[in-house]
This record gives sequence, C-alpha cells and structure tokens, in this order.
Amino acid sequence: MIKELCQLAGMVKSRTTPCHAMGNGMVECFNQTLLKMLGTHGKDQKADWKSHVGPLVQAYNVTVLPRTGL
Repeated sequence: MIKELCQLAGMVKSRTTPCHAMGNGMVECFNQTLLKMLGTHGKDQKADWKSHVGPLVQAYNVTVLPRTGL
C-alpha cells in the first residue's frame, strides 16, 4: 500500500542508516536549524518545548531559504 501511495504522489522512497548524519544531510540540516530556533526561547518556554515545535516548523516551512531558493 505504501508503495502504491508513493507512486500516486510521485514520490521516491529511500532508506537511510539511523544515527548516521551523513546519510540524510537535508534532515540533519533541518534538525540543527530547529534546535537553534528552540535555543532562542527562554527557560520557561524551553521546559514546554514540545508546544513550540509546531509553530517553529511552520515558520521554517514558509521561509525562503537562500541556499535552495524555496
């Protein structure tokens, strides 16, 4: 079923090795960016970091990135 969904969506499924940052550089780059964004919050906000991930991901997704132009 997943294979068919990927075909319908025009996606190419790939696998990466866990705990090997070089296996998926784009994800690792995003993770570092998200950690930096979370690091800008105050102590009280950091205690409840889970509630801030969604809005930060949304902000990242709507920001034009110089390296990709997207």
